[in-house]
Amino acid sequence: MAVVPHVRADPGGRTRGHVWWANFLRNHDEWNLLKLPHEALEHAREEFRQGGDGRDSWIFGRGHRLRLADLYDGDHDRIAMAHSLLLSLPGTPIVNSGDEIGMHADLDLPERQAVRTPMRWDGDEPNAGFSTADPEDLVIPVDGTGWPGVFQADVASQRGVPGSLFERVADAVDARKRSPEVARGDCSIVHVDPDDVWAHRFDHDGRGLLTVHNLASEPREVVVDFDIDPAGAEPVLGSADYRVADSGVAVTLGAVSTSGSGETREAGGR
Repeated sequence: MAVVPHVRADPGGRTRGHVWWANFLRNHDEWNLLKLPHEALEHAREEFRQGGDGRDSWIFGRGHRLRLADLYDGDHDRIAMAHSLLLSLPGTPIVNSGDEIGMHADLDLPERQAVRTPMRWDGDEPNAGFSTADPEDLVIPVDGTGWPGVFQADVASQRGVPGSLFERVADAVDARKRSPEVARGDCSIVHVDPDDVWAHRFDHDGRGLLTVHNLASEPREVVVDFDIDPAGAEPVLGSADYRVADSGVAVTLGAVSTSGSGETREAGGR
């Protein structure tokens, strides 16, 4: 199941004046499902509900107190892909602390505290490097193990490690900073076949930026309508193969692993 960012727009598809939408992958406190039709809500309630030993993720009769890593079963490929998509959308992206390293919720804690545990900077330090205070003085403890048999991630073990979730999210943040088209350009959806590949483009000041994300568990090759000069095309993020074809740009994207051991691909050209 793909977790997609929350995106809102007025009927004209544009923001008004200086209004700018905030996009996020999940609410900070809970994954609220009340906007779903009843049947879909019931399915998601049971699909993601974690029971046993009194540790239930369902909260307030409307959502789950789970972090992104819990929703994706710890699959860093899908978490990285979701952040890449989030950071390639117009508006202000909201990245919740802990999601960029794959932290899990701690359902031993009551209610929303399960997803409010402090950021883990270094698991070898007291309080995981978050604070030098006595652990008993912390408003919320750093965390337990989160889930039986689950290793709680920290920044120190991922920073500077090629291919780690932290570095992949950092690369996506950097790509956004280097792409003014995302913030200032006109955004439009590009329809491709199959429909489990999402493509959209930005046009700004005579330049174009194309983003393509594969949401499937199998490799995909798509041809995207995108009129560009082959000599002026350059990759922005990811290692997807692309070539300029007669009818647009042909992009080959790897599968998004369901085991957490594969690679996430994003193709960009401008």
